[in-house]
Amino acid sequence: MEQNETTMVPQDELTDRIASRLGARQQKLEQMEQWDKAPAKRTTTRLRPLFVCLAVAACLAAVVWVAPWQSSTNPLDELGIGTPEITVYRSASSDANAINALIDQGKYEEALNKVEAALAHSDDEVSLAEEFADAVGDDEAIYDTMLAYQENAQLRWMKIYLLVKLELNKDAKRELKTYLRYREFAEHVDEAEELRKALK
Repeated sequence: MEQNETTMVPQDELTDRIASRLGARQQKLEQMEQWDKAPAKRTTTRLRPLFVCLAVAACLAAVVWVAPWQSSTNPLDELGIGTPEITVYRSASSDANAINALIDQGKYEEALNKVEAALAHSDDEVSLAEEFADAVGDDEAIYDTMLAYQENAQLRWMKIYLLVKLELNKDAKRELKTYLRYREFAEHVDEAEELRKALK
């Protein structure tokens, strides 16, 4: 009988232990279920600030990348310098209409090539007119020299305009220096001065 009692006690303890452990396990399972549900809420609340940060970063990137493109307008537009037009004259009479047409079509490189060719011819005419005026010295020769200079200045201003349109600012500054050296024959002195400052 004593043996039965001793064996029964451990079985009761074992049963109690199993029952308590099963209860503890059940509690843990319930707790784990709650944890499984809770992280879903936590992740969405944690993701909201992340989405907000990403949206702010995208806006900042847009400002950093897009704003410079919008703000970097052509100096000609900023200063309100309109498209010059070449009038028909001796040194470039055949090309004047073609140059004006190319500019109207936005073919600035082709127009620049024609202006440079006409300007080279005009530079020769200025030199010849000066030589002739020095040799003859009459009013007509002096008048022809003045016309040659005015035509040259008109072509040079067109070249400056096209260089700036093509964003060849270094070349444009060099041409502006030459243009302003003969300001008595230039029509656009004030605009040229403003443009020279804007290109610095």
